[in-house]
Amino acid sequence: MKLSNIHSSKILAKELLIFDFDGTIIDSSPIHSRAFNLALSDYGFQINYHELKGLSTRDSLLKIFQENNKEMSENLLLKLTTLKQAYAQNFFQESITTINGFTECFKLLSNKKLCIASS
Repeated sequence: MKLSNIHSSKILAKELLIFDFDGTIIDSSPIHSRAFNLALSDYGFQINYHELKGLSTRDSLLKIFQENNKEMSENLLLKLTTLKQAYAQNFFQESITTINGFTECFKLLSNKKLCIASS
């Protein structure tokens, strides 16, 4: 987020600002990429997370296996979904930082009503 955008009179005139969490306040892509690659390490897949953005973990795994012409049972799908999500949760707890500039932006807008809306 660029601070120069915050100084816009249109933004400063608003009483309420709603932020999306991921991509505005934090960038979870590196965490999800690391979690997917770790969960899939025993299967020889190296994934590019940007090709999976917007998909659920389940749909991402199905896509990965389909694109690699590999069979996936429901049991394996459940196991890998649970494993990837557990890795991601651990990585989120270890370290998460805000996107560069968000803290300054937040301070500039501290007199506004601020909300987070996120999936």
